[in-house]
Amino acid sequence: MHLKRKKPILFVGGAGTGKTQVIKDYLASTKTDQVAYKTINFSSFTDAASLQRDIESMLDKKSGKTYGSAMNKTLIAFIDDLNMPLVGTYGTQTPIQLLRQIIDYGSIFNR
Repeated sequence: MHLKRKKPILFVGGAGTGKTQVIKDYLASTKTDQVAYKTINFSSFTDAASLQRDIESMLDKKSGKTYGSAMNKTLIAFIDDLNMPLVGTYGTQTPIQLLRQIIDYGSIFNR
């Protein structure tokens, strides 16, 4: 239902409740001609630059400076362990801020 509406979702629950397995089972059952997905695992070493590289690796150049999904597929980025990035000097988690920007504005700026 959320895939059709193109809305991001967040699964919340304690460790060992099967959140990751539910998503992986769903992604495995999607039609590969309509959906492309990538699993991105956050760790204490994940920074905004590496997250941006991972997301950009899913995209193809359309025209000029415009990038998008290959052959009009729906792109899904499954981000596991969202709470893992290291908290920076100023109390920020830059990968999470980049995700907020992508969700809010639907784009990423060139570094």
